[in-house]
Amino acid sequence: QFKKITDAGIPAFCSNTTPEADAMNFIISYTGPNDWYQMRTLADMLGESMEGKGGVAYITHNVGGSPYYARCYGPLTELAEKYPDIETLDIQSPGFEASEVKQVVADWITKFGDKLNAIVLADDSDQAIGAVEACQAAGRSDIKIVAAGISKQGLDLVKSGDLFGMSYQTCQGDAGLAVRTVSEWFCGIDIPRVNYLSTDIVTKDNAADFEPCQW
Repeated sequence: QFKKITDAGIPAFCSNTTPEADAMNFIISYTGPNDWYQMRTLADMLGESMEGKGGVAYITHNVGGSPYYARCYGPLTELAEKYPDIETLDIQSPGFEASEVKQVVADWITKFGDKLNAIVLADDSDQAIGAVEACQAAGRSDIKIVAAGISKQGLDLVKSGDLFGMSYQTCQGDAGLAVRTVSEWFCGIDIPRVNYLSTDIVTKDNAADFEPCQW
């Protein structure tokens, strides 16, 4: 698609979702989150809090897109490298319905028992709601849940302590960065080929700094 656009003489920009490597040859610039970096940073926080031991399970984004790989294999590989005693228990892709996620997490709790110490989610809204409800129903307040964020549902769950932490990915900033980058290019300003959003880790201690939520 990007090759066809570029070959037609139309300047092409990509935003939010990372294109395939070959597509980078046919765009002016990519803007959006550095999903790998923010999820690895989140994993570092999780691994340290687990003292480098325990079992982790993963709920992924839609299979095949860049968030699927970054939000699952970013934290998985980070934990494997820095905390080799942390075990990957399972990876599932039930989608974004809270009820489907709740069932997967309930099955994990039954299957793995006390071996399940943490859950990494690709989404901090409906996925987080489903995961939290399953843990509450099983009386497992000890399971640490982290997610990519930041929605109002997710921030509320962080403030209540049901989510241990999440990444910060501003949706307004995501759109604004794309518009600014395109505008600067048309004004003749040199722009980077890759222009990442800034990010942060949100916990109960700093949740108030990220209010109000944008979605």
